[in-house]
Amino acid sequence: MGWIRPVLAVLAVIASLVAAAHAQPGAGAEQPDSAGRDEAAEHFESGVALMRNENWDAAILEFRRSLELFPTRSATFNLGMCLMAVHRYREALAQFDAWEVQWGAVATAEQHAAVDEAVADLRGFLALLVVTVDVAGAEIRVDGRTVGQSPLARPVTVEVGTHVVEVSAQGCAPARQEVSAVSGERVVVTVSLETSPVAGAPVVEPPPVEPPPVEPSPVEPPPPVEAAAVEPPPVEPPSAELDGADGISQIWFWIVAGTAVAAAGAGTATAVLTMETASDDDAETYALLTNVLLPAAGACAAAAVFLAIFTDFAGESPPAAVGAFTDGDAVGITGWLAW
Repeated sequence: MGWIRPVLAVLAVIASLVAAAHAQPGAGAEQPDSAGRDEAAEHFESGVALMRNENWDAAILEFRRSLELFPTRSATFNLGMCLMAVHRYREALAQFDAWEVQWGAVATAEQHAAVDEAVADLRGFLALLVVTVDVAGAEIRVDGRTVGQSPLARPVTVEVGTHVVEVSAQGCAPARQEVSAVSGERVVVTVSLETSPVAGAPVVEPPPVEPPPVEPSPVEPPPPVEAAAVEPPPVEPPSAELDGADGISQIWFWIVAGTAVAAAGAGTATAVLTMETASDDDAETYALLTNVLLPAAGACAAAAVFLAIFTDFAGESPPAAVGAFTDGDAVGITGWLAW
């Protein structure tokens, strides 16, 4: 298609030069007045100028308007070439067919050759659909446009690509087929229509059937359930061995008391070393130890006395006891320690 634009430009120039010589209405066309012819000539010249600028869509509008006012073979030819340039091949072929019908008898051999060459090129971009339907008088549509009723007198010219064929007839269900066609191919499309129910026929529904009544079956109450005698579990008194388990062992008294004795002994030793040492650094160390050990010994001794007097030792005899006594006017404290 790269050759189409320069060829169209040359043809447009030629058509504009011969337009005056061949500007004759088609057979049977009414002769327009001079104003209509002048307006048609203006639109024709505008279309030629647009063709030179390759503004094909605008040129198509100008040539169509010129043909409405005053049909000429030059405007018809140029319109077909513009449609060909914008790839509207089926419309372009229809335009050249119209040219042959209207001006083929009076056209020159040179003009016939130009039209035949354009038609030959278009055949390479088009295909034919042969649509056959098993019902006469069915409406046939291709890509949404009605092309006639069955049987068609001639094949349908379509552009290369995929197309949708739709067929409908009264009393039949509509049919739809999608077909693909390549250049120069003759595609046969066979459509079979199926009869459909008559529109508007009343629909008879069967009478409703009521189900027989269902009587509920008698339900017997379940047999009474006697409550089983539940005896409470025997409660055993607590074991006597656990009575004394609430106290603590004497070992804790001896641990605290032993710790008090050990801390007191160590504190006394460090106190003696503090007084006998001649080194200031050692004296400070021994003094610090004495200040820690002796108070700790006192605290542990107090704890041991508390445990010996106020603690229950799990049923065992206390390791120590303290008591008060009077002898006349004298009052004293006595105690003992188990060993």
